[in-house]
Amino acid sequence: MAHKRLTASQQFEVDKIKRKSIITTIITSVTTLLIGGFIGAKIIHSKYEIYDNPEVQKFMDVYNIMVDEWLYGDEDYEDSLIDNAIDSLVNNDDPYTFYTTKDESQNLTMTQKGLGFRYIYYGGNYYINHVFDGSDAKEKGLKEGDVVVASKIDNEWKVLNELTYEQGRNAMLGKENTLCYRLSNGNEITFERSDFYYNGATIVNSEVIDGHLKVALKIDTFLDINLGSKVENLLKSCLETHNKSNIAQLTIDLRGNGGGYVDSAIDLASLFVNKGSTILKYRYKDGREDEFKTNSNKVFSIPKFYILQDSGSASASETFTVAMQDLAKPNSFDVKVIGTTSFGKGLVQSVKYYEDGSALRYTIAETVSPLGRCINKIGIAPDVDLRAYAYYFGEWGTMNEEAISNALFCLNFVLDGEYTSLNDAVLAFQNEYSLNTSGTLDVETSKLLQKLSYDKYLSIIYSYNYELI
Repeated sequence: MAHKRLTASQQFEVDKIKRKSIITTIITSVTTLLIGGFIGAKIIHSKYEIYDNPEVQKFMDVYNIMVDEWLYGDEDYEDSLIDNAIDSLVNNDDPYTFYTTKDESQNLTMTQKGLGFRYIYYGGNYYINHVFDGSDAKEKGLKEGDVVVASKIDNEWKVLNELTYEQGRNAMLGKENTLCYRLSNGNEITFERSDFYYNGATIVNSEVIDGHLKVALKIDTFLDINLGSKVENLLKSCLETHNKSNIAQLTIDLRGNGGGYVDSAIDLASLFVNKGSTILKYRYKDGREDEFKTNSNKVFSIPKFYILQDSGSASASETFTVAMQDLAKPNSFDVKVIGTTSFGKGLVQSVKYYEDGSALRYTIAETVSPLGRCINKIGIAPDVDLRAYAYYFGEWGTMNEEAISNALFCLNFVLDGEYTSLNDAVLAFQNEYSLNTSGTLDVETSKLLQKLSYDKYLSIIYSYNYELI
């Protein structure tokens, strides 16, 4: 089959992977023997060719029997055999290597369809943490920070914290095209599943404070191939609007940014670092390394950067962040990362597209930062740690050591304390908020603690985006 392969400049990473795994028993058992892998071309060349490799010959024998002699094979079965065989070959421990048929999508588009928002769950509560532009949910008033407490299913309200996690998740997703939520403030909101889109980059806020221009920028994807020029134009517009020659502080919000094209990360970094700076390296299977450098003069000399991230910040967004950290000193700027540890995807994929619309995406290298750091399965640790907002302490009354540690961290976060004893911290929290002073992290205490930790998280994020500290 004819194919085209993306160039190195268009190799990309992906934040969400959906893989098909429908494999017949006989195909699975045979194709696992074919790791040497040269099936596709052989199948297409001739069904009855004699092969020197006995394992390939075995595969072809079984393939021909299933196509020509098996009683239950239909006219579509031959194509499905090939698809399932290929899928079996790439079905491994690498979640970023997978095969999609002509009926499936690589999901690399700026426009999506669905609920139009992201949410997080803990302690029985469902917190909205991002609402996408263009979505009906945003149009109807859903916003970051809202807490969904009930969902209407079959004309009956389902109180989410009375359900199991799976039941609650299903209630959030709904059954129909129309969804109806009740929020913690008592408001009810009805909206439709709809198209929504990634903006790529938008200005959240820009303000002159004490004579210095401070700007907050939201980047929701690196799938935008024009991201660098878009950000350049946005920032130049801010300078013109405020009649300033330079930006003193730039906040870049990468929360929930699952990545996209490596080129977009390089183009973005190029705006802020010296020409010829190494942004990242690819390290291949054979140990070779390719370096990717900026090839244009930097546009903005900004002395201070704040980068907001969370566990959904992945791949190309991590590439950008770790490069900015490594290049801060030689470029005379300061970078602080705010939020939680990022996802930890330091791998790069290439893709082969085929004429029938199918595609093979596969990992070709690991990414390495300018100073040689690999963040795959590790992530980027924040300078200002806000992970307490996402802690869930497990089932009430059955806390293990990890849950106890998380709870103590969360209590110190809310109280601005330095407690080393969970009992002391719980008592201080209960006294502070007029709860029953049991000294134990009961349901009432836990739920209030989690609410307050999320409220504090939002207030801190708000300060970087809107108060421009």
